[in-house]
This record gives sequence, C-alpha cells and structure tokens, in this order.
Amino acid sequence: MVDHPPPGGAPSASDREAPLSLFARALSAHADGGLEQAERLYRELLESSPQHPDANHNLGALLSQRCQTVAGLPYFKAALEAAPQQEQYWRSYVEALIRADRPLRAFQTLTQGIAHGWRGEVVDHLLERLTALLPDRGEPWRQWGIRLFERGELARAEPVLRHALQLDDRDAQAHHHLAWTLREQGRGEEALVSAQLAADAAPDWSDAHNTLGSLLFELGRLDQAEQCLRQAIRLLPGHAQAHNQLRATR
Repeated sequence: MVDHPPPGGAPSASDREAPLSLFARALSAHADGGLEQAERLYRELLESSPQHPDANHNLGALLSQRCQTVAGLPYFKAALEAAPQQEQYWRSYVEALIRADRPLRAFQTLTQGIAHGWRGEVVDHLLERLTALLPDRGEPWRQWGIRLFERGELARAEPVLRHALQLDDRDAQAHHHLAWTLREQGRGEEALVSAQLAADAAPDWSDAHNTLGSLLFELGRLDQAEQCLRQAIRLLPGHAQAHNQLRATR
C-alpha cells in the first residue's frame, strides 16, 4: 500500500528517508545494548509504517530479550505476515511460541513454514523438539517420522511412526510411511500390513493403493497387485507410477 502525500505537495527527501533513518538508529541502539532507546525508536517507526517487517521482528526480539516473550509474539507474527519468504522470521516466531509455552501453535506455524518451503537442520531440530513438548499429539510425531524416513534414518523413523500410530491408529500417512520404512529394510510382509492399513484408513487416496499394489507385486501376488493398481488409477487417472507398475504385472 502506497502512502499518499499530505496536502500541500509531495513529501520531502528527508520525509522519505525517515523510516530508513529511524530503523538505522533503532538498530544501532539495539546492537549497542540500548534497549529502551531501541524500543522507543522501533515503536516510533511502526506508528508510521506498521507493516515494516524488520522493525516488527526486531521489536519482538527485543521484548524477548527483556523477558517479555508473550508481548513480543504479535510483532514476530506481523513480521512473518509481511515477509513470509524470510526464513529467520519463521524461526523466530516458532522459537518464541515455544518459549511462551505454546507448543501446539508453534507446531502449526512450523508446518505452515514447511509448506512455504522452509527446510534444513533448524526445521528438523525444532520438529524433534516439538515431539518432546507434544508427547500426546500424533501429528508432530508423524511429521518427524516422515522427515527421518526422508533422511534415510530408517531405524529412527520406525519407532517414531509407531508412536504416532499409538496416538492415532487411523493416520493413513503414518501407516503409509511406516510401510515404506519397513519395505526399505527388507521387511516386505510387515510393510504389506501397514500399506493395507493405510489404504483402509484413506480409501480415496490413490498413493495408498499404489503402494499396496507395488508391495503385492514385489511379493509375487500379481492378481491382487493389479486390482490395487487399477484402483489407484481409478482414483487418479494420471498416476504415472501406478500405470508403469500395472504394465509390469502383465
């Protein structure tokens, strides 16, 4: 949104530079440990530019430094909403939510960040940390198990996914990834059980039927494999993997 000049003409150069100058002064005071001055300058800047992402983020960080984490949450959130492409903003908001004893909201925000493309060791660390903070919530355990599977850490992924399923035995994604985890360890019959449970829990999910069909094919049960693969294609006619696997059954 562009600010309109006040009546009487266009803003002067000094007016246009004011937000940048204010932010530079606030940043300098913050870096030098002048937290009260920095807070005053950040707030002054936000009065005229309430969506300024860096000012919002830094004010949230400053308040956290002063043991006012809850008070800083709206500023971290405002920074993130203004510039969701900044991974640091995702990290700061999630970590602040954890410090504020809001782990479920932290997990939900982390999930949103992952959907925006946030990846890396920091995400993995936070995800693992949140499973400990949310021992009775299946979603974080499932997400962490999937991440471990993606990293190839099969021995670690299996118990995490099984814990997720203890919390929610109808979690199709957890069953599905457990099936692949077992299959990658050469445990085809066990994998087949998990794949069947995934298909039962999500009968309209084409990938579940494709995985079930693929495992049946690997175990030599071609007729059953064909039925499952055809079901995957009925649900998603363009499912390339199912089409390729189906041709191999003939």
